[in-house]
Amino acid sequence: MAAGARVVRKIRPEGLIAPVLGAAAFVAALAWLSPLALLVAVTDSVLPALLLVSAAGWGGWPTRWLLRGSDVSIALRGLTAVVVGCGILAAVVLILGVTAALDATSAWMVVAGGIVLGGTALISRPMGGKRGIGGESAECGAGAAESGAASAASRAGSAALRGAALLAPVLCLAVMFFAATAPPGTFWIIEGNGYDVLEYHLQAPREYFDAGRIHFLPHNVYAQFPQQVELLYLMLMYLCGGTLEAAIPCQLLHALFGVLAVGAAAALSPAGWGRVAAVCITASVPWFCTVGALAYNELAGLLFAMVAAGLLLPPGRCDAGKGTSSAGDTTQPARSIAVEPGLRRIVLAGCCAGVAAGCKYTLLALVVVPLVVLCAAGAARRRSAESAERGARDAGS
Repeated sequence: MAAGARVVRKIRPEGLIAPVLGAAAFVAALAWLSPLALLVAVTDSVLPALLLVSAAGWGGWPTRWLLRGSDVSIALRGLTAVVVGCGILAAVVLILGVTAALDATSAWMVVAGGIVLGGTALISRPMGGKRGIGGESAECGAGAAESGAASAASRAGSAALRGAALLAPVLCLAVMFFAATAPPGTFWIIEGNGYDVLEYHLQAPREYFDAGRIHFLPHNVYAQFPQQVELLYLMLMYLCGGTLEAAIPCQLLHALFGVLAVGAAAALSPAGWGRVAAVCITASVPWFCTVGALAYNELAGLLFAMVAAGLLLPPGRCDAGKGTSSAGDTTQPARSIAVEPGLRRIVLAGCCAGVAAGCKYTLLALVVVPLVVLCAAGAARRRSAESAERGARDAGS
């Protein structure tokens, strides 16, 4: 196959079994918990989902340019666009709010602008990226499909087992959405009946909304914390037409951030049972469900941090030659090699880490510092490899 050729990877029907089973189990579990909660989750998630779609549109073009030619999965590209777009949306809301130009009209214009940009990104010619949704290269997947001896029935059975294994995290997500459809403070006594939400996460945006602008709140020390996600809550208040009307949608927005975080765990994990394990571990943590049902910022920060780290991890891909010789010998196995991220991917990862740090001060230490160390380690590996390559060339000459 010629270098740079684009490979379209077929999606087998059995590959859809696990997601379909998971979605059906989620709907069934939420309906069993409360049919009214299912109705509220469906109706009140429309505007939060629209906000995330707009964010993906705003972040789509910068992501496409910075990842041009990079071997990054479609899923990670989409999640990166959402993260970058959330940062752009929050910055726009901050500028409009400080200048007292933020209202329902301007909020809808910003959302519509993101949707238009996203539409143009989808219909335009893709830039690079030959990897499949699951993070495996299309060439690797094609080679495995050709050499695999498993029948379609066995693959479908394995997919059904993986779908059954997803019942545990799906039930946790259903409980999270069930709690998110109730007013803040109704559940989770452990969280002080939603004290942080009522004191800061929604209270500060509410005061901005009532004042018609973003301003200093001397009586609320919590309002001096980073407000990356809270600015999105403020935008939702304008989209919903009021602060009380936006209370449940804000909680559902945070829950959707949790769903995307689970998706990020799947996108950064190896296909098969490794991906199932990553999803189960991420979604089944009790604290994940607890904070995800409230209008907090933890799950948004988790998503942003996971995407930033995923951009810096060197992806494995199949050697272009797949171990074949010029005589066509195919007895050598395909070699998995690591590709260190380039400068543009590092810049993009830094942007995502910055968006994460805009959620909480503590993420500066928990996310930004480790990623700087990871970048330094990657640069050291790259210099070592280049030095070894130069030494080999000198020795050969």
